[in-house]
Amino acid sequence: MTTHPPIHPSTTSSWRSIGEIIRFELQESLRTRFLLGAFGVFFALQLIGIHLSGTDWIEKTFSSVGTPEPGELIPYVTSPLAIMQAIAGLMGLLMIVVAGIFADRASKDFAYNVDGLIFTTPIKEWQYVTGRLIASFLISLIVSLSLGLALLIGQALPWMEPTKIAPFNLLSYIQPYLYIVLPNLLIFGLFSFALGSIAHRTLPGYLAVVGLMFASSLLQQLFRALKLNDFLVALSEPFGNQSINYTVQFWTKVQQNTLSIPFAPIIWLSRLLFLALSIAFFGWVWQRFSFSGATTRPHSPLEHWLEWGERRLAFWISRRHPEPESGNPQVGELTLQQPTLHLAHGYGAQLRHVWRIALLELRRLIWNPLVLSVLVISILLSVILQSLSLSEFYGTPVLPVTGQMVQTATRSILFLSQLLIIFLAGDLVWRERDVAVQPLSDPLPVRSWALMLGKLLALVLILAVTLVVLMLACIVTQTLNGYTNYELGVYGIGLFTITLVDLFLVCAIAMTIQVVVNQKFLGYFLSAAFIIGLGAIENFPWLKIPQLLLYGEIPSYSYSQINGYGRMLEQVRWFQAYWLTIAILLLCVATLFWVRGLDTQPQVRWRIARQRFTRPMQMVIGLSAITALLLGGWIFYNTQILTPRYAAAQVEAQQIAYEKAYQPLTEGQPKITAVQIAVDLYPKELRAISWGKLTLENRTQRAIDRILINTSFPMQVNRLTVDGKNATSTMPLEKYHVREFALTEPLAPGKSLEAIFNLAIAPFGFTGENPGLLDTSLVENGTFLNQHSLLPTIGFNQSFRLSDNQKREQAGLPKLDLEAEKKSPSRLQYGAFNPDADRIQFSATLSTTPDQIALTTGNLVREWREGDRRYFQYQSPVPILCFFAVLSGRYEVLRDDWNGIPIEVYYQKGHDHNLTRIVRGAKASLDYATRNFKTPYPHNRLRLIEIPYGAFGQSYPGNISFGENAGFLARVNDKDSTSVDYAFLISAHETAHQWWGHQVTPAQAIGANIISESLAEYTAFQVVAKQYGSETLRFALRQNLKTYLGNRTKSDVPLVEAGVQHLIYQKGSLAMYALQDYLGEAVVNRALAKFLQEKTNVPPYPSAQDLVAYLRQVTPEKYQYLIADLFETVTLYDNKAEAATLKPRPDGKYDVTLKLSSRKVRSDRNGNETPVAMNDDIDVGVFNAAEKLIYLQKHRFSSGETELTIAVDERPIEAGIDPLNKLIDVVSDDNLAVVKEAV
Repeated sequence: MTTHPPIHPSTTSSWRSIGEIIRFELQESLRTRFLLGAFGVFFALQLIGIHLSGTDWIEKTFSSVGTPEPGELIPYVTSPLAIMQAIAGLMGLLMIVVAGIFADRASKDFAYNVDGLIFTTPIKEWQYVTGRLIASFLISLIVSLSLGLALLIGQALPWMEPTKIAPFNLLSYIQPYLYIVLPNLLIFGLFSFALGSIAHRTLPGYLAVVGLMFASSLLQQLFRALKLNDFLVALSEPFGNQSINYTVQFWTKVQQNTLSIPFAPIIWLSRLLFLALSIAFFGWVWQRFSFSGATTRPHSPLEHWLEWGERRLAFWISRRHPEPESGNPQVGELTLQQPTLHLAHGYGAQLRHVWRIALLELRRLIWNPLVLSVLVISILLSVILQSLSLSEFYGTPVLPVTGQMVQTATRSILFLSQLLIIFLAGDLVWRERDVAVQPLSDPLPVRSWALMLGKLLALVLILAVTLVVLMLACIVTQTLNGYTNYELGVYGIGLFTITLVDLFLVCAIAMTIQVVVNQKFLGYFLSAAFIIGLGAIENFPWLKIPQLLLYGEIPSYSYSQINGYGRMLEQVRWFQAYWLTIAILLLCVATLFWVRGLDTQPQVRWRIARQRFTRPMQMVIGLSAITALLLGGWIFYNTQILTPRYAAAQVEAQQIAYEKAYQPLTEGQPKITAVQIAVDLYPKELRAISWGKLTLENRTQRAIDRILINTSFPMQVNRLTVDGKNATSTMPLEKYHVREFALTEPLAPGKSLEAIFNLAIAPFGFTGENPGLLDTSLVENGTFLNQHSLLPTIGFNQSFRLSDNQKREQAGLPKLDLEAEKKSPSRLQYGAFNPDADRIQFSATLSTTPDQIALTTGNLVREWREGDRRYFQYQSPVPILCFFAVLSGRYEVLRDDWNGIPIEVYYQKGHDHNLTRIVRGAKASLDYATRNFKTPYPHNRLRLIEIPYGAFGQSYPGNISFGENAGFLARVNDKDSTSVDYAFLISAHETAHQWWGHQVTPAQAIGANIISESLAEYTAFQVVAKQYGSETLRFALRQNLKTYLGNRTKSDVPLVEAGVQHLIYQKGSLAMYALQDYLGEAVVNRALAKFLQEKTNVPPYPSAQDLVAYLRQVTPEKYQYLIADLFETVTLYDNKAEAATLKPRPDGKYDVTLKLSSRKVRSDRNGNETPVAMNDDIDVGVFNAAEKLIYLQKHRFSSGETELTIAVDERPIEAGIDPLNKLIDVVSDDNLAVVKEAV
C-alpha cells in the first residue's frame, strides 16, 4: 500500500476558498432580494427624514411649528453633527438587521441540516468562519451605505430649502461610518455570529442586541446610582451615540452647524471597549467551534444548573401527578386490555390543545438560558439599580413609593421587552419549520387558530412571569430601603392591567406580521420598524395624528398616593378596549394565513384563507369589527366632539378674525380691582361651580365703550353680565370663548362697574390628552384650581395672535415683532402674571364635602356646615395680586409658628417624612428675607399645601402649593454633601416668592422674570448655604451650571432678555451667587432691599433693567465689568489649571507653583464667540487630602497664561483656578490639577 503525504493547500487556494464563500453569500443575498430590499427600506427612511427636515413643508403644513425669529440661526440638516445624528438615529434598527445577517450565516447550515455535508468538505474551520464573517460584514456594510447615500442624494434635491443645506463636506459623511457604523457592524456582528454558531439558531443572535442593551442599561444605572462621572455613563453605551452626545454636549448653535466632531477620547475608548468585548467573546466561542465536534461540546456551568432545575421541576410535577398503578403491569403479567380511543375535535378539545401548546412552548422558552438571563437576572438588577437612583432634583433620591416603582419598572423593560417579543414571536411562528417537523405536525387534528392562540398564550405567559419578577424585585427594593407600604393593588393595575395589555398588543402585531409576510427576517425587520416608528412619532407632536390611528396608543396616566389614578384610568380603559378588538382582528388575519404544509405560494395561501373563512370566523371578525367601530366612535365623540379639536387652518382663520375684530381694544380695557368669589366643589362628581362678582375700573386716560371678557375651555357659562347687560357678540376660539360687551354709557376714567359671573367647571367626557387639564386638578381628593380655571379674564389676549409674519402679510395683518413689543415702555403698565389686574381686594367663600378642608388665600373668617356641605369663608387683609388657588382635600395638619405667625402644613396621611424639613425651609426663608430685605412678611399666616401628581411648588399670597413629589417624598442623606435637601430648598424658594413675585412683581416685559425666579433662587441658595454649608451649595451650583450649559442651544441670551427656565433659574442663580461673592452678601442685599421698597407700588412694574440698575449702584468701579458679564451679555470663561507643583519650605509650609490659563469670550444668541480682553479677579484655590480648601483668594488675571506661587500651611493635593465654579466656565472639569513634587 502506497502512503501519500498529506496535502497542504497553498495560501492562495485557501483564500480562493474564502473568496468563493463570500461570492456565494453575496449572490444568495441578491437572489433572495434581501440585500436590495433592506438597502431600499433604509434608503427610503433616511430620504423621507431629510425631506421632512430639509424643506419648509412642515412649517407650511402645521401651524404649531414656529418659524425662526429674526437673526436666529437656521440649523443645517446636513451639518456634520446633523448627519451623524441622522445616521445614529437609525442605528438600533440597523443593528437588528445586522444581527440577523451575521447570525443567519453562522447557523443556516444547521437550520437546513446540511452541516454534516458542509463539514466533510476539505474546507477548514478558519476558512469557513472567515468567509462567512467577511460576507456578513460586506452585506451589512452595503445595507448601511444606504443611510449616507440617501443623505447625499437628498442634499442635492432641487426642492430642498437652500438655507437648511450646508456646503458639501465629504468628511461629514465619512465620520459617522468611522465613529459609529463600522465599529457597530463589528461589535454586534461578532456577538451575533458567535451566538449563532454556538446555539445553531438565529434567535440568540438577535438576543445579543437585546442583551447588550440590557447590560448597558444596567451599567448606566449603576454608575448614576453611585454618582460617578458622566464620562463613564457615556462610555458604557454600546452604540456610541452617548459618546458623541457627551463630546458635543456644550456646543453652541453655530458650533453644531459648522464643526466636525473631533475623535475625542470618549469616542475611541467606547469603540475599543466594546470591540474588545466582542472579540473576546468571539474568541471564546471560536475555541469551542469544530467541524468534528460541533455538537459534542462540554456543557457550561450555567447549562448544568438549568438542566438540574429542569430535572427538579419534572420530579416535582411527577410527585404531584403520579402514574396510575394500572398503567405499570408487573413483569410477566399479561394484559389483554386494549386502550380506549376517544376522538374529540370540538371547541373544548381545541381549547385544551391551546393550553397544552402554551405549556409546551412556555416550558421550552422559559428555560432558555438567554431568556432567563435577559428577562430575569437583568431585569431584577435593573429595577433594583434604577430604584436606588430614583431622583427628582439635584440627584437626591426619593422614597421608593409604589407609583414610582411601577413607573421605573415599566420604563426599564418596555422597549427591550418589545424587541424581545418581536424575536420570540418569530421563533414561535417558525418553530416547526426551523426544526423541519412541519410534515409531521401540520397534519395533526389541531385547528390553526388553536396553534396560533397556544403560541400567543405562551408568549403572554412569559411576559406575565417577567412582570411578576419585576414586582417582586420592586418589593424587595422597597423593603431594603425600609419602605413597607407596598400597595399591591397599584402593582396589579400598573403592571398587569396596563403594561401587560400594552405588551399583548405588541405580541399580536408581531405574530401577525410574521405570519403574513412569511419571511422570518423580513418579519423581524418590519416588526421592529413598526414599533420604533410608533415611538418616533411621539417626538413629532406637530403631526397631530389622532390616537385612534396609532396602534396601541393610550393616553398617559400617573398615580398619586393622594388621589390614586383618578379618572385617568377611564380613558385608558376605553382605548385599551378599542385596541384589543383591533388585536383580535389582527389575530384573525394571522389565523387565516397561518402556514401549514410545504406549499407557501401566495395563490395557495389565499385559497386556504378563503377556505378558513368559515361562519364562526366570519362571526368573530364581524363582531370584532363592529365593536371596534363602536368603541372608536365613542372615543372620537369624547375626544373630538365633546372636546373640540381644530385643524391648523381653522385655528389660523380664528386668529386672523380675532385680531382683526379686537386688536384695537389692546390698550383700552378696564382692570380688575376686586374679586368676590364663591366656589362650590363637588369632588366625587368631579365638578365645580364658580360664581361671584368682579369690580372693573377704568385706569386708562380715555373712556371705554367696549369690554372683552374671555372664558377658557372647559368653562360652561351659566351667567356672564357687565353692568347688568349680556354680551352683544361672541366669538368661539380654539381654547377661549370671547364675549364683547358694548356699554350703553362709556366707562369714564377712574370709574368702576361690576361683572357678574356664574361658571361651571367640569370635564366634557374624556379628552385623550396626556393627561387632560382637569384630570390632575379637579379630582376626588386634592383639588387644585387656580384663578385661570375659576375666573373670566378681561381684554385682548395677546397670546392668541398669528405669529407667522408671512401668513400675517397674506392675511393683511401688520408684521409682528414680539421682542420689540416686550421692550416697549407700555409693557411696564402690565404685570407678568395677570395683565388684567394690578392689586385687588379679595374675598372667597368655598364649599366642599364634609370630610375635606377647602383652602384659599386670606384669613379664615368663618367655618360652618349646612346639610352635607362644609363651608369656609376667607378674606385677605391686604391687597394681593389676582393670583390665587382653591384647594380641597382630606388633609392632616401640622401646626407651627415663626415669630408669632402661624405656619400650617396640609399633607396626605403617611407623607410626614419631611415635614420638619419643609417647615424649617419656610422659617429660614422668612427669617432671611425679613432681616436682609427690610420688609416684613405681609400676611397673618403661611400655609403649605400638598397637592397630587405634581413635582413642583407654586407660591400664592400666603399659600404655597407643593406637589407630592416636590419634597414630601424626598430621601435626603444629611451625611452626604452631594445630597441636596430639596424639600428644604423648594420650601425656601417658594417662601421667598412672598417677596420676589408678590411684593415686587415683574412687568410683562422681556427678561423681567429674573426678578421673581432668579431672586427667589438666590434667596433659597443663601439659606441653604447657611443651613448645610458651602459643600452642598457647591454641588447644587455645579448642577445648575451643567443644566445651563446643556440647554444653551435652546436659548442663550443675556439675563436681562431671558425668559426660559435654564436662564432665569439656573443661570440667574449662578449670576447672583457670583455677584454676592465678589461684592459681599450684605452689599447685594442692601441693593435688593432698596429695589423692593421702591418698586412695590404698581404700575409701573419693574423691569430687568431696573433690577440691574440697582445692583450697578452698589458695585465698585473695579467690578463694574461684572454687571455687563453676568446680566447684560453672554460671557463665558475658559479657565484651566495647566500644572501645579509643590516645594516644601523649612518652616513646614509648602510653596505651590501654579501654571494657569484664562480666556474670556462673549457669545451672541447663536453661539458666535468674540474674545474679550480681561483684567478680572478670579479665585485660586488649594485643597488638602480631605478635599477641604486650605487656600482661597482672588487674583487678578489677564488673557493667556499666568504663573504664580502661593504658600499654604498643609500639604496640598489639588489646586487650580475658580475651584468652586462661580464663573460660567464651559469646561469646568479642567480647573483643578493634581499637585506634584517639583523636580
